[in-house]
Amino acid sequence: MTELSAVSTGTMIRLADETVTLERVEHLETEHSALSPVSGVGLTRIRFRRNGRTKRRIYPSRMLVERVRRGRNRP
Repeated sequence: MTELSAVSTGTMIRLADETVTLERVEHLETEHSALSPVSGVGLTRIRFRRNGRTKRRIYPSRMLVERVRRGRNRP
């Protein structure tokens, strides 16, 4: 397990019981608005493909995700 803030573009992670490859990872600035529900929380925007469609999501940077290692091809 690793924090979302530690992953980069091209990393494979498990998200909602499905393995996805991150096409883009952007670390956003911390929100400082007193009325915001995420005030003081660092955010990360990710882009990935699921079922042939591009999905964009924003999650807290400290969210734990499972990094998936690519399998090695053996002859």
